[in-house]
Amino acid sequence: MLKDKSLGPDGWTQEIFSHFFHLMGRDLLEALEESRIKGSVKGSLNETFVTLIPKTSNPEPFNDFRPIALCNFSYKVISKLIALRIKDKIALCISKEQFGFLRDRLIFDAIGLAQGSLHSAKSRKPKALFLKLDLKKAYDKVNWNFLRMMLIQVGLK
Repeated sequence: MLKDKSLGPDGWTQEIFSHFFHLMGRDLLEALEESRIKGSVKGSLNETFVTLIPKTSNPEPFNDFRPIALCNFSYKVISKLIALRIKDKIALCISKEQFGFLRDRLIFDAIGLAQGSLHSAKSRKPKALFLKLDLKKAYDKVNWNFLRMMLIQVGLK
């Protein structure tokens, strides 16, 4: 865990746990073990504050802010442990077309794949559909019914 990170609802940072591990370590380990055995995180450990961080020095419209979730330190430790345990297996479950956020898969590879596909479509002239979405805005802006109907119309159900 990185030091000097934002506080969550519990108000505790990694530095507190590191400094006082001899006092609080056993309780933290018991909470971690309980979440592992039960397969869930206790209510109070699972609390998260969502706040807005300004992207610019003088933010005005809503787009000038980005949301950030401030989680309890114990929850961060539990999440990190789960992520470390599944990281080698998760790539086996995710399609080869997913490039971002996986080790050894770079988003730049997607650019090369897209360029190759466009080149093939230009030179061979097959029936093709290319759809580019701005994922930053796509979720809120896309008319999902329109997108679905368009995909059905071109034969992709």
